[in-house]
Amino acid sequence: MVVYFHGNSFNQLVSARRAEPLRAGGHGVLVASYRGYGGNPGPPSEAGLFTDGEAWLAEARRLAPDARIFLFGHSLGGAVALEMAARQDVEAVATLRTFARMADQAPALARGLGPDRFDNVAAIARVSEPVLLLHGTEDEVVDPAAATQLEAAATGPATLVRLTGAGHQVDLAKIAGRLWEAWLGD
Repeated sequence: MVVYFHGNSFNQLVSARRAEPLRAGGHGVLVASYRGYGGNPGPPSEAGLFTDGEAWLAEARRLAPDARIFLFGHSLGGAVALEMAARQDVEAVATLRTFARMADQAPALARGLGPDRFDNVAAIARVSEPVLLLHGTEDEVVDPAAATQLEAAATGPATLVRLTGAGHQVDLAKIAGRLWEAWLGD
């Protein structure tokens, strides 16, 4: 089963449609949602999103107690996926266009003003499971160098896949099969 963590500009409804290709071959997919997104109550925050991530992992284990759990995170969702992999035993994790640190994404004048760190460099260093880092070479939102930083910071097995010509959004139908091959070793 895949727990899918969506990015900042999305919610569970949009992400369910985007995650559909991951169901190919009968795989289960649970699309997470966070406080403050998609009509959910509460303001979003780093601590809140991580608490929500823990709850979605618990729900995945309740729904499919014998399933192998894989994590997939797009952009901001990659921060949640990496933190969950650092905290919990999962099979593997994949990120798509995930930043190295939230501060890297903020304008220079605003860096350090917000309380949320989302330090994915620190998180990936605590992940022992295999990590697949997918990043478009033409990403206009998250600098492709972020994926290189994450790969270098990994202490466990990490593989960087550069999606040539891809921007920040990618049709998962184009990569879902390869993702499952990487996860399952088929």
